[in-house]
Amino acid sequence: MRDVDDMLDFYGAGDEVKEQIRQLVKDSRSKGWWTAYGQVFVGTYVGLEAAATSIEMYEAQLVPDLLQTNEYAKATISASSPFDATTLDGRIDVRERRRAILKPEEPAEQGGTVETADGPTTLFAILDEAVLHRVIGSPAVMREQMDHLLEMATWPNIDLRVLPFDQGAHAATDGTFSILSFDQATDDFAFVEHARGGLFLGKPEDLVRYRGIFEAVENKALAEDESLEMIRMRRDRYR
Repeated sequence: MRDVDDMLDFYGAGDEVKEQIRQLVKDSRSKGWWTAYGQVFVGTYVGLEAAATSIEMYEAQLVPDLLQTNEYAKATISASSPFDATTLDGRIDVRERRRAILKPEEPAEQGGTVETADGPTTLFAILDEAVLHRVIGSPAVMREQMDHLLEMATWPNIDLRVLPFDQGAHAATDGTFSILSFDQATDDFAFVEHARGGLFLGKPEDLVRYRGIFEAVENKALAEDESLEMIRMRRDRYR
């Protein structure tokens, strides 16, 4: 930090600018909670996800990680690879902690200090109807997952839609993707996941393309109330 202060003095930076630069340096040296899970998860995307102000995503196969129950997550992770119990527990813990970005901090217990949060991340998720039909784990796991989706859809920062089968071919037939937006628009990017990780696409032309795809899918998706009714109907079929 001493070298930083010397450079700021040399360039004649004012007090306000100095404080901002010092904070940036501190932030760059701090480690996010996800770094403790280096053996079970690559934290690049998680770190960016935690800093995003809003996320738009289209999911073709599974309930998105941020909306999964622990039992659903366990079933999907176990199906992808035979992890040992410790690794599996670590991955479940990571997903559970990731979901915290959608919910404001809870007030401290009576008599304690109330922490103020910047507010939860806004999530707009469009699920292909296939997500509701693919049985993950068991019918009981699916019923719990459908109930969880219905509950989270009541949160003011979550918009959940379903793209029905009868819409046929659509702009996102290439597969799942997410668009993460930040306070600085120049930091926005699209993320396309694949078996070995994913692609971070931040060029203006990439964002224009994926935002156009998302808008096209949104136009074919059911309205929010119709989407929730479809989820309820599928929920009732899982016994």
